Amino acid sequence: MRQPINTKKLIGKIEKFANDISSEKGPFILFGLFQREKLINSWDLVICASWLKLHDFNVLKYIENKLRYYIEEDERLSIGRLVTISQDNPWISEVLAIPKNKKGITELKNSELFGHNMRQAFIIKSQ
Repeated sequence: MRQPINTKKLIGKIEKFANDISSEKGPFILFGLFQREKLINSWDLVICASWLKLHDFNVLKYIENKLRYYIEEDERLSIGRLVTISQDNPWISEVLAIPKNKKGITELKNSELFGHNMRQAFIIKSQ
């Protein structure tokens, strides 16, 4: 069984990663880490951007390869899924309506998002 990762450290690295990608590709509509209730040591990296084409293998590979420069292997293994979402997805407006932390990353605990119970979520970028 894997050891739990340092979440605060991971979030800091993911934030730098998001800043780098947005400076290259453009802004994100949503960029965050979401931990579903039933998956204790696994995170979903959820990305929505106008420049993002859904189901585009090249974009997914670009994101995955770039992520390797920012996080360690054990941290990478804690990200169970890379989820790209269309800006037309009805769940996006629900997440974007969440009041944002004006000082940075918005943290949520025990919330229902995207139709799933989330143990924890970190909204790193959102419009």
